[in-house]
Amino acid sequence: MHTKNSLNLPDKPAQITPAFLTSILRSAGVLRQASIVAVAIDPLVGRTRYNAQLARVQLTYDRH
Repeated sequence: MHTKNSLNLPDKPAQITPAFLTSILRSAGVLRQASIVAVAIDPLVGRTRYNAQLARVQLTYDRH
């Protein structure tokens, strides 16, 4: 089992980078050739009762 520190996960949505997501999606077998070149983060404020940070993440790829 991986721990948060061993995966080097972001603490905040603003720390989610194209390189991070490309790496995670490649290791999961979701991406094979494409890369993520941009990430747009839209915080979803006030939509949860829990101590969490929710955000909608829109990805831009370098190819279809």
